Amino acid sequence: MTQPRRGSAASWRPQPRDEQAVARFVEQAAATLADMGFARMPARVLMLLMVTEEPGLTAADLAAGLQVSPAAVSNAVRHLGEAPDTGGSG
Repeated sequence: MTQPRRGSAASWRPQPRDEQAVARFVEQAAATLADMGFARMPARVLMLLMVTEEPGLTAADLAAGLQVSPAAVSNAVRHLGEAPDTGGSG
């Protein structure tokens, strides 16, 4: 039996996640989206959903993770579910 090479997939071990770094990433990525015209709170919700390791988050999870009110999460999720305004008549 051969030993796994250093750096091979067989020797890879997941490292514990730095939750503070993840939170900073969520805020920085949301700020970037906001700079491009995306509404800030929906951007924060979207980024938190993208980085979670859970299969999904409840509204309460989102509110706790972003340290905002459930109403702010509700409005942000509603905004994310709306069809974009394409500027056409209609």
